[in-house]
Amino acid sequence: MSKKYNDKNADKLNDPARRQWQDPDLLSGVFGALDGKTVVELGVGTGYFAVALAKKYKAAKVVGVDISFEMIRKFKENAEAQGITNVFCVKSEENDTLLRDNFADVVYLINVYHELSDQRLFLEEARRILKKDGVILIIDWKAEESPQGPPLCERVSRVSIEDELKKLKFREVSSSFELYPYHYAIKAYK
Repeated sequence: MSKKYNDKNADKLNDPARRQWQDPDLLSGVFGALDGKTVVELGVGTGYFAVALAKKYKAAKVVGVDISFEMIRKFKENAEAQGITNVFCVKSEENDTLLRDNFADVVYLINVYHELSDQRLFLEEARRILKKDGVILIIDWKAEESPQGPPLCERVSRVSIEDELKKLKFREVSSSFELYPYHYAIKAYK
């Protein structure tokens, strides 16, 4: 079974030093303009990325989904502290977001894939909530040693995720760009 991030370390997720190796503002360049769109972060945690997107795209609806009440609470607090009003919180189960079919224009998950108990089922759920031609972005730890992140034995290779996306009929699966030094980024379309 995969290891879940410990809620007791939640404050570490908003450590200002994290910006040096995982700046949330770089994420917006991957999607283009998001105003008027529905964006879902699966495994939102404290909202480190979702709050940054919501701040930049005030006309977007940014939905943070997490299995932890504690993380949802921290996400809400972080958004409120910055005066962000276009975020919504959903407490979910790992493979059931509680969102309707074809809900989102964009679904993304960052530093989450390696923690999943059933990665295929999770991707099926992400596909279900994506609109036709919607974008999925998966950013996770490279399967190599780095000064940050989970143990090497818990990391998942980029190729195995790309293969799984293709099996689930995602199209234009690409990892031809890099945002962060210790991560790969995979983008695909429904």
